[in-house]
Order: sequence, then C-alpha cells, then structure tokens
Amino acid sequence: MESFLPVWLAMLLPVVASAGNLVFAKQANLRDGFTLLCALGTFGAVLAVLGQAGNSITPSVALFEMFPGLPIAFHVEPLGLTFALIAISLIDIDHQI
Repeated sequence: MESFLPVWLAMLLPVVASAGNLVFAKQANLRDGFTLLCALGTFGAVLAVLGQAGNSITPSVALFEMFPGLPIAFHVEPLGLTFALIAISLIDIDHQI
C-alpha cells in the first residue's frame, strides 16, 4: 500500500512557508526559523517520495476529475524528483548561509 502523504507534504509545505512569511513579516528570527523548518520538512517529504519511487512505486495524487476520464493529477517522475531534490537542498543550503 502506498502512502500519498509525502507527495501532499512536498506540495503543501512551501505554500505554508509562504503564508508563514506573510504572517511573521515583522519578526525576522521567527520568520527565518519557520521558513527553515518548512524547508527541512519539504526536504524530508521529497526524500520519502524518493524512497517510494526507489521501490518501483510511482506515487501519484489525483485531485479531482474535470470530466469523466480527465483527472487533474500529479505523477512523480524520476527527472522531476531529481529536480525537486536539487532545488530543495539548495534552498536549505542557501538559508543556512
């Protein structure tokens, strides 16, 4: 049985971080700490998706169907997963500098 939670977290944590940046705009340390926690959580979620994809499971999430047989869905592909790993690791490194 495959878990869709890491895919959802990898998509939603950056949105939560953006909202947190708006909420904590005037408190620099709190804003930066919250952003770092969200970035590390996203990195962990992407690593969890990598673990699923490494076991020959292709995680996918179907949001809804526009018309019968035409779903709005996200499918994890190896090249996209490689890009996600590189991008989120650069965000973590850049945030710590």
